[in-house]
Amino acid sequence: MGVVYRAFDRVLGKEVALKRMRELGAAQAMRLKSEFRARSALQHNGLVQLYDLVIDGDTCFFTMELVNGTDIASWVRGAESPAS
Repeated sequence: MGVVYRAFDRVLGKEVALKRMRELGAAQAMRLKSEFRARSALQHNGLVQLYDLVIDGDTCFFTMELVNGTDIASWVRGAESPAS
């Protein structure tokens, strides 16, 4: 669905995870906005905090709390243990 990068947010003054969406049509953009708004209202220690959603023409990305660890596919295959 997308690619995640480590980025520095100058407004927040800290590193964040930036997820860039690969392809996003009009219907998908509306759904993403709706899901982002609903999810960003949730606060829980087990969920990463969402920060900003940007949709501008063909560009779509959102920023969220950066968590150091192993990607889910590697973890499920047992290749690495997730960082604590």
